[in-house]
Amino acid sequence: MDLENQQKIISCHGHLIASRPSTQIKVKGDMTVDDSGPPSPNNGGPVKNFGEVAPRFYRSSFPYAGNLDHLKSLGLKTILTLVNDKNESPEFTKFVNDNGINNIRIEVPAHKSPEVVIPIDIITRVLKIMLDKSNYPLLVHCNKGKHRTGCMVACYRKLHGWSNAAIITEYRRYAVEKFRPLDEAFISSFNAPVANQILKGDKVQYFPLDVKPILPTPPPSEKEIEDE
Repeated sequence: MDLENQQKIISCHGHLIASRPSTQIKVKGDMTVDDSGPPSPNNGGPVKNFGEVAPRFYRSSFPYAGNLDHLKSLGLKTILTLVNDKNESPEFTKFVNDNGINNIRIEVPAHKSPEVVIPIDIITRVLKIMLDKSNYPLLVHCNKGKHRTGCMVACYRKLHGWSNAAIITEYRRYAVEKFRPLDEAFISSFNAPVANQILKGDKVQYFPLDVKPILPTPPPSEKEIEDE
């Protein structure tokens, strides 16, 4: 994506980018860790937090039985699940089997503490599926379509030359107030050139980039102010 289009993304979602320095904010509560369970069930319609990453490449939260008509309209060939199968319904399993969809599961750790590190082998396994257009139409999802999905889509964006600012702005558009600074630190430190070498089969050692935050932390919510 060229610079002009990246700037359009940032300007369209400028309300998600605050000017208050992160050093002035107490990061706690919902801003760092939230329940990793799926969103509340709905009676039907599009799957929650749905969006298009690229032509025939989609992202979302965990699909419920009521979302299956929406998924069917996409003509999916592959579904990539980034969490375990504890929330998978019998209806979803039947839908996948009946429609000949390749249902791939790669569990990605969540950035709920600084000790969590997503191994490069997991990152590259996910990226290989995302980059291979023979898997399209493709849907990638986690539980809420915010954190694990946001991080993996961010890696995909970096490989396609997006700036950190544009990537993190997109991440926040889906995560909204549930954004995680640890996710953003991962995104900023993801070393796309080295990861690309690994994807090409080169025997190189992966190391993250040592970078500072690209976008400031948004101001605290009203609830957080009340809790202080």
